[in-house]
Amino acid sequence: MTIMSRAACHPAEGDYAEIGDMMMEKAVAAAKVNQALVEQWSAVLIDTSEQAQHLRQLMLGGRPLHADDILELAERWTAHGMRMLTRTMDAGGLALAPVHQQATANARRLSEQVS
Repeated sequence: MTIMSRAACHPAEGDYAEIGDMMMEKAVAAAKVNQALVEQWSAVLIDTSEQAQHLRQLMLGGRPLHADDILELAERWTAHGMRMLTRTMDAGGLALAPVHQQATANARRLSEQVS
């Protein structure tokens, strides 16, 4: 029986200090998840902004685009797409890392208390 279920079934026997610690740890883990995702998406937005600025410079440069310009633009946007894809795939791991770290630390600490 878990600490939470034990406290729910037998309120007088609940380890409320541990439950309070667990709640605080969950809040900290959620804040770390938020920070990791904000950093990741900020990098995506900065990268997208730089690509848009480059495109604007080409379009407003006052000269017709040459084949080299189009090739460079295609290469830049392909690289940008790969970075976006990679960052999006990494976001799941970044989001789960603080939660996993806290869950394994809790399991280790609670198993030591039982032993």
